[in-house]
Amino acid sequence: VEKVNAMASQGLRTLLLCYRDIPDASTRDWDEAPEEQMVFLGVVGIKDPIRPETRDAVLMLKKAGVIVRMVTGDNPLTAHFIAKEAGIIDGTEGPNALMEGPTFRKMSPEERAAVALDIRVLARSSPTDKLMLVREHKRLGEVVSVTGDGTNDAPALKEADVGFALGLAGTEIAKEACDIVILDDNIQSMARAVLWGRNVYQSIRKFLQFQLVVNVVAVTLNFISACAGVPLPLGAVPLLWVNMIMDSMGALALATEPPRMSLMDRKPFGRRAPLINRAMYRNIIGMSIYQLIVCLVLQFAGESIFNMSCFPASFGTNDDENCYGTTLQLNSMIFNVFVFMQVCNEINSRRIEESNVWSELHKSHLFCIIIVITIGIQALIMEVVGATQVGEKIGIVGVTGAMWGAALLLGFITFPVGYFIRLVPLEWCIGPLDEDVTQMSKFEKLIHFPQRKAPVFEDEEDESTSEEAGPVEEILKEKSAAADLGKSTESARRLIKLRVYVHAVAFVNVVQRSTTSNTKRIKDTLSENEIRAA
Repeated sequence: VEKVNAMASQGLRTLLLCYRDIPDASTRDWDEAPEEQMVFLGVVGIKDPIRPETRDAVLMLKKAGVIVRMVTGDNPLTAHFIAKEAGIIDGTEGPNALMEGPTFRKMSPEERAAVALDIRVLARSSPTDKLMLVREHKRLGEVVSVTGDGTNDAPALKEADVGFALGLAGTEIAKEACDIVILDDNIQSMARAVLWGRNVYQSIRKFLQFQLVVNVVAVTLNFISACAGVPLPLGAVPLLWVNMIMDSMGALALATEPPRMSLMDRKPFGRRAPLINRAMYRNIIGMSIYQLIVCLVLQFAGESIFNMSCFPASFGTNDDENCYGTTLQLNSMIFNVFVFMQVCNEINSRRIEESNVWSELHKSHLFCIIIVITIGIQALIMEVVGATQVGEKIGIVGVTGAMWGAALLLGFITFPVGYFIRLVPLEWCIGPLDEDVTQMSKFEKLIHFPQRKAPVFEDEEDESTSEEAGPVEEILKEKSAAADLGKSTESARRLIKLRVYVHAVAFVNVVQRSTTSNTKRIKDTLSENEIRAA
């Protein structure tokens, strides 16, 4: 036993070799191999070394706030050595860091909930213990990811939020039950998956931040102009081009940026983390205020600022208004300024909380290409299309050099404005935090903003209801749900019949009206022919 423990403490999987001479062994029907009266030969220690990159990958995951746990069937001593070698255990954990599967299995639900988050290694465990540990972590609100390769791992892979199956050593059942298949069976690939997942989530947030600023400013500007009784500065075709910048090219630019390793320096997003957090609200509101002030000043004081005189349209689009050319040029200038502010704000949207929006810009080749293409197309629209009758028809005409300089200057001012907006402390902004959705800021408390509540998911409601309800209540609930389902099905059938009937009546009315009108038209034609003949 001492030899076995010594080998296990060095990370070796031990195998005992022994034999027994049995006369007439070939004629016996063995249900189980004999384990008594054996002759001991020796103990063999088998070393299964971890990959050289495993420790670095585990440390990167721990730095990113991901807790790595090992569930294995090995001896506790062997499991402890491998976990320490891989960096899963570093000696700072509590007494419950290493636990055996049978011990965890025999605990009460309250005891399991108390120790589940402290476990780092679960040794001598079965697939049932693995599934039980996954369910306990999900019940405690954790986002759980599970790796597995065997058929017995399929329930745990299915139960987890994200299931990773091994592509080389994994069975087909495990691959079907998982969400992601690791082709090279390397934990470093899982770390890269976490990095790319965070990058995708961050890209969605960056695009939302950029898109909401465009929408808020465009809608508010046209609404205020309509209320003031002045022509809308952003017409239909200019808004379509802005929409292309915002949706297609903006999404392509912000979503194709390569992941940054700095994303692994922050804690993971929780299950209840908001899509638009407090920092995004701060950036959206601040940038929208700046752009709206600029556009409104140009809308109501642009003629006096640029000393614009009254002149008609070049191609006579509106001969009834002598100053229609001035209105077109003013609206074109506002459109040009608006577009350049969005282009610069697109660069601002590359970062949500960091102040340096230029970092690693040279690595985002597609982003830079899209920005250059957007500026080039905008210049062509203003100078080429604006000099034609088509441009005048769609509300775009050429602008002066001073107006071009104002558009470029006001666009570049977006960068210092964005920098100073990010310096505003989050305590004096509104919106939920990633860490705690319910935490209120000082500004929200000052204006008596309503207390936010943490979102409750449907599966959590179902679990809580099933835990509180007894067997009788569950049966009654199932019967009630079946009755409700029957009622809803019958109501749906009646509603479909009613809709069919309404459509049929409408079709008959249309046919009757068409027939009546045709008959009347024929009678009128005949009467006219009779009159002409007479």
